[in-house]
Formats: sequence, C-alpha cells, structure tokens
Amino acid sequence: MFPLGEIPGEEFKSFISDGLVAFAENPENLTEGILAVTGGHPYYTQQLSFSRHLPMSAAFCLENQIESPSTVYSGLLRLSRQGYLIKVDDRYRIDDPIFERWIVKRRIV
Repeated sequence: MFPLGEIPGEEFKSFISDGLVAFAENPENLTEGILAVTGGHPYYTQQLSFSRHLPMSAAFCLENQIESPSTVYSGLLRLSRQGYLIKVDDRYRIDDPIFERWIVKRRIV
C-alpha cells in the first residue's frame, strides 16, 4: 500500500470545481465545503465529490450532514424495494402522492 498525502489545495480545488460545474450552481463553494469535510484526503474527497450513482450526492450530503454518498444510495435502494420510492428517468420520487404531500408538509426546512 502506498499512502497518499493531501493534494495541494488550489490544484485540488480547481480539479474538483471543474468536475462539479454541470451539477452545482456554485461549484467553488461546494468544493470548499467538500474539502472542509475531507481535509483534502484524496479518497474521501473523491467519494464525496463524485458518486457514480448520485451526481448531486455531495451537495445533498453536506446540506443534510450525511457522511457518505453510499448511505444516500443504499437508503434510496431500500425505500425503492419497500415500494415507497419509484425511479423516473434519473430521479427518485415518492410513489404515493398523498404520502408525498404528508412528508413535504412535515419536513423541517
């Protein structure tokens, strides 16, 4: 095993930001948030920044204080298998419109 150290800040920020342009309104702020969480660790920065399954998972994880995009994905899969969510194109949505309204009305903003 070859341990990787932190990647120099400005180079890493630029690389991550460029990759998030298509997915985030403000990729620079998102990048700074990601690096604040990961401390510049290459593996964890990659995991948080570029999930294969959920391109917006980095922003979602930061906003909702979730440590890993895989947690979001496994939750979506579990809720889909239980019949609560359905996948439409590349998005998930609550299958029952009445339940959806109930959830939306009670969510904490």
